[in-house]
Amino acid sequence: MFEAKDDLFRGASGSYGIRLHAGPHYPRSEVTRKEVQATFKPMLEEYPQFFVDMNPAIYALGVEDVDGNPSRVDWPHFKKVCEECQ
Repeated sequence: MFEAKDDLFRGASGSYGIRLHAGPHYPRSEVTRKEVQATFKPMLEEYPQFFVDMNPAIYALGVEDVDGNPSRVDWPHFKKVCEECQ
């Protein structure tokens, strides 16, 4: 992670509601999910002041994307991703 200011979350990452999460936002990229999962706990331990417990979190699978195209993730895969990120 790169930060333009002298401390984390003082630049763009702190101004636009960016979330740190355990990975389910990336259902199509297993590599990205694994990277996020590997760094989530260390980030939480190092910077607990930047985390808000969001349990229960609600995720949904849309039928279409923002451009009206069919979703590229099916239900079984989406469910698996959500379960692995718990």
